[in-house]
Amino acid sequence: MMTNIKTKRYVVFSKDFLRSIPAKLLVTDLYEDWMAAMQKSGKEEKVEELKAVAEKLPGANLLLLKRLLALLQHIGHNASSSRMTTSNLAICLGPNLLSPPNEDLLPLEAMLAVTEKVNVLVAFLIENCGDIFVEEMAGCSCPSAGESPAPMDRATALSAAPSQSGPLRSPVPLALLLPSPGWEKGGRPRKQECRCLHGEFQGPACGRDGPYTPDVFFWCCILFFATFALSSFLKKFKTSRYFPTRVRSTVSDFAVFLTIVIMVLLDFVVGIPSPKLHVPHAFKPTRDDRGWFINPIGPNPWWTVLAALVPALLCTILIFVDQQISAVIVNRKEHKLKVRGCKR
Repeated sequence: MMTNIKTKRYVVFSKDFLRSIPAKLLVTDLYEDWMAAMQKSGKEEKVEELKAVAEKLPGANLLLLKRLLALLQHIGHNASSSRMTTSNLAICLGPNLLSPPNEDLLPLEAMLAVTEKVNVLVAFLIENCGDIFVEEMAGCSCPSAGESPAPMDRATALSAAPSQSGPLRSPVPLALLLPSPGWEKGGRPRKQECRCLHGEFQGPACGRDGPYTPDVFFWCCILFFATFALSSFLKKFKTSRYFPTRVRSTVSDFAVFLTIVIMVLLDFVVGIPSPKLHVPHAFKPTRDDRGWFINPIGPNPWWTVLAALVPALLCTILIFVDQQISAVIVNRKEHKLKVRGCKR
């Protein structure tokens, strides 16, 4: 029962992921080529034509297609436990893999026929992925037709990742894209898996080194109040009764510096990834599109300087008059204001 639930979860996740790919995984512009390849009579001819069409795919699409077919064939060969046969998988994922360019303009009857053809194509790709990608898939989890693939654990998948060369051909299994017991609670990937996929954590709940880490905010509050308290204590250390006067004066003079050093060492020893101030590697302006000297006019035409003189003069007069009138009103005799001078 648990295997059936996990398999359905994988399929649902795959549908959502494939639906977000622009122009579909099999590329909408190649729809006619895929359909023409399926029109061949013999299996060998279909395999050769599909192989030729697959070579037209972008590198990233082709890589993901191989891993997806490997995973789907593995699920299909274990249909007794997963309850998902090859045809069922094709029906679930087919519309998310390929569609005609004019999909929105087709009537309902034509769209149903197109969906049926795409499902047949996807089912054929799943069943014969080992024959279509026989050279590239050697050693991967996608076997030739008729063989049940051996399950690949996550440790094996991760250790096999550096064996290939090239950014688009690196064998990153699609299983890494799916939720697994090794992921963080809530379905978040671990730092190692995200970096293996050349990803980057983004969002308000993610940091530079991975997903949300507990106790960071609480630790930052402790650092803030502890820094203030320690700095105040060391500043008042000059009036204490401990140590000679010179030592107390030195500690009081360098109170801020000593506090910063102590709290930085404490933060390093505790090891909680609190936010740090990143110092730039080069001494340059903050923005790359401008230098040290900034044109005060900027992109505005020259006559805007002359046009701004009149409102600027009026604004200056208004502020000056307002200040002077306020001073005259406040300093009236009836207010009986007194100025206390210094007593000698």
